[in-house]
Amino acid sequence: MTDPAPRNDNAHDHANQNRAAETQRRRQSYRTGKWSERAAAAALMLLARPLSVFCFQRFSPFNLRESTLVAWCGLRGAVPLALSFNVAKAIPNLKGLDPDHAVQLAQNCQSIVFIAVILNLLLQGLTLPPICRWLNGPPRPEWSS
Repeated sequence: MTDPAPRNDNAHDHANQNRAAETQRRRQSYRTGKWSERAAAAALMLLARPLSVFCFQRFSPFNLRESTLVAWCGLRGAVPLALSFNVAKAIPNLKGLDPDHAVQLAQNCQSIVFIAVILNLLLQGLTLPPICRWLNGPPRPEWSS
């Protein structure tokens, strides 16, 4: 029996190392991406909305307590999710954007909105009753029965 043709182990090992390095890079990018999406969602929820509400508060018919409640409540989910799907469909059509980057950008857009909606529902939804009680202040004598 003869030995099969000799393999080029160096080329095979080099290809395996390249695949392993690429897999590691993707995993690291995935982990980093999720944290950046969470940070973007938190910034939108905790900074952007309250800041925008308070910037335009003087034009609003609401008093400061009501504006504080509006700033904390935010959107609840259906509209932001629907808009994110429309934006994700439009991103690949942007001129001058590399198609590979467009796919990643569209996925990131949807992920950021989804995480923002979930955080909003959980954090703001669960804290809404205590915030309402705090904004109402202590009960006045004429309110109590």
